[in-house]
Amino acid sequence: KKKIMTLKKILIVEDQTDVRHIIKLALDFDYYEIHEASNAQMGLKMVQAIKPDLVLLDIMMPAQIEVSEPYIVNGLDLCMRLKGDPEYANMPIILLSALGQQRNKDEGLAAGADDYIIKPFSIISLINAVKLHLSKSNNRSNKVNNGNHSKNI
Repeated sequence: KKKIMTLKKILIVEDQTDVRHIIKLALDFDYYEIHEASNAQMGLKMVQAIKPDLVLLDIMMPAQIEVSEPYIVNGLDLCMRLKGDPEYANMPIILLSALGQQRNKDEGLAAGADDYIIKPFSIISLINAVKLHLSKSNNRSNKVNNGNHSKNI
């Protein structure tokens, strides 16, 4: 018998098609359902539509100003918006950025990101970060579920 697995959903929000493609190829070796968005506003719509288990989020993307979400221009804006929403606050977000100075990393973590990976990055370190944050996220949701369950007894 085949074991039925529910695939973890990962959303890649990155304006560069080739970078999205490389990340997708790297993650295709594991059991993930990969979704893609090319800007922060599309990323927000995708998060709301698919409710991913983890988001890989580029910081610097060209602004696509829409009346519906005028304050979401780049990856930091999207990160703050998602982490400020109780529905998505526990969803792991890994920022990807060419901005490699400590102050950039501090800004990303202050925006609520769970991790900050500097481009160019090693595929292995990206895969390890994804696995780490998905397992942390699983542990958090299990504790919440177990905690709720024990109160009912």
